[in-house]
Amino acid sequence: MQNELVIDKIKSEKKSDKIDLSKVLKTIANDSLFYFAVFFTILVILQLLPFWGGMFEYFSFGINEVAVSFIGFLNVFFFQFYTKILSKFNC
Repeated sequence: MQNELVIDKIKSEKKSDKIDLSKVLKTIANDSLFYFAVFFTILVILQLLPFWGGMFEYFSFGINEVAVSFIGFLNVFFFQFYTKILSKFNC
């Protein structure tokens, strides 16, 4: 009788160890995945920095693009100004 209780006690301890071990493994895996994601994101950003630097270096605005954009803005602004405000006056 005593042998059965001791064996049963050992079995229950082994089961609880397995449960605790699985919880510990899950937390370790979750932490590892989190840090993997952080370092992988940093690696991707660092690999793309030279590419982005090159894109911005060769992507330059000239005075012509700015002037044409400003003229287009003024055109739309004055058209809206005329249709909403000046067209109400009967001149």
